[in-house]
Amino acid sequence: MKYFDQEEWNKLGNGIVSIIFYANDTPGNIAYEEIIMRKDAYKTIIFIHNPLDNEKFGKYSHNFNISFIEDPSVITWYTIVNRS
Repeated sequence: MKYFDQEEWNKLGNGIVSIIFYANDTPGNIAYEEIIMRKDAYKTIIFIHNPLDNEKFGKYSHNFNISFIEDPSVITWYTIVNRS
């Protein structure tokens, strides 16, 4: 089994990437399959302005004030889930 070379993957920019998988067997049969995908190397930066770290609240929670920095061409959604 072969693996992707991380250094080569890192050299590719954001956008459409074509990966071709080749296979051959002992009798000499050769086949390949091309996969086209979108590489998104930008990391989303999330700022939580409110509530503050370790801030405690009672029966009702604070309003959340959150902002994001990310690639503007990416459509993303976030959900705040109650884990209690």
